Amino acid sequence: MKILIIGRYHETNPKAFGGDVHVQRVAMELAVMGHEVFFVNTDVEQEGNPRYVKMKYFRVRGTALFPNPKQLASLMDKEDFDLVHTFSTTGFSMVRIKKTIPWVHSQLSSRMMPLGIKSPIGFIAKLKPFRMMAWYMERKACQSSDRVIVASKAMARIVAREYEVPLDKIAIVPRGVDIDRFTPSPLPSEPIILTVCRLEEEKGVQFVIEAMPIILREVPSAKLVVVGSGPYEQALRDKVHEMNLEDHVMFKGRVAHEALPKVYSCCRVFILCSTFEPFGAVILEAMASARPVVATRAGGPSEIVIDGVTGYLVEPRDVNSIASRLIELLKDYEKAERMGRAGRRRVESLFTWRREAELIARIYEELLSSK
Repeated sequence: MKILIIGRYHETNPKAFGGDVHVQRVAMELAVMGHEVFFVNTDVEQEGNPRYVKMKYFRVRGTALFPNPKQLASLMDKEDFDLVHTFSTTGFSMVRIKKTIPWVHSQLSSRMMPLGIKSPIGFIAKLKPFRMMAWYMERKACQSSDRVIVASKAMARIVAREYEVPLDKIAIVPRGVDIDRFTPSPLPSEPIILTVCRLEEEKGVQFVIEAMPIILREVPSAKLVVVGSGPYEQALRDKVHEMNLEDHVMFKGRVAHEALPKVYSCCRVFILCSTFEPFGAVILEAMASARPVVATRAGGPSEIVIDGVTGYLVEPRDVNSIASRLIELLKDYEKAERMGRAGRRRVESLFTWRREAELIARIYEELLSSK
């Protein structure tokens, strides 16, 4: 198949987040599988990149509406693509150019759930005009495309409701992780807790900080390492200062994706305490690194973590449960090791980049055969 995949930032761009890396890695796997893949992004224009076999890169201007509809239309007129695959807001450009080509759209997140709202009016009440604009663009893309892909059952239900898309139009494809980059290593002797996320209120890092005094009574040398940046960072730093936890909570800022395997290798246990999480790719990275995981029953993590086997699931905002499960894993080294190994096995069987690409290719084939 000749496939046009619309990404955004190249993974080496400082603005690139996990979703950008995800899109590029899916494109790479499809190319390795033998498909002719054209990758639209803001940064690179070249063919035969040695890291991404057989992919062809097309650079499109990074405007408020990406990709630029005129440039996208020109590329599609020049090349005879079998189908196009867009992700989140990039799908709105396809809405604008109105091309009649088989179109798959991946919706990576919810705009309403993290804010706890149920209608567009909530964006106004929360003073979130840019999120409202993104929601509108994604809603149009979900409704206009032929198929919508999401990463979890939780996201399928949310997209159906939030974006008004029939459930039978939605396909569930769990995201993958690079199991050759994220590999097992021995658990450290130090009781280090790690979280990796964009620092926003809905990621729930504040609840882990609130759990630290409870943890320190049982494990006095415990430390929390926070990797990431975002608009909620100062509020988190202020909380750490108010609670006199500066010696036990470290903010490391944003870390380049290629440096993350070393970050995971330094922790005893990984935690992600989002109040809502569409999937939880960082959980896969931790599990691939053979780390036990504590996560919330708040969307996608419930479909990744097997409670009591690869880690523990807790209720969102439940500080006492967060503390209890982290204490258990910090004090029981053998259990942490056992759960980490089980997590690695689960990732190897269900959450690889190749498996994700194969499932996506199957959706492409089904769509083309129905046209």
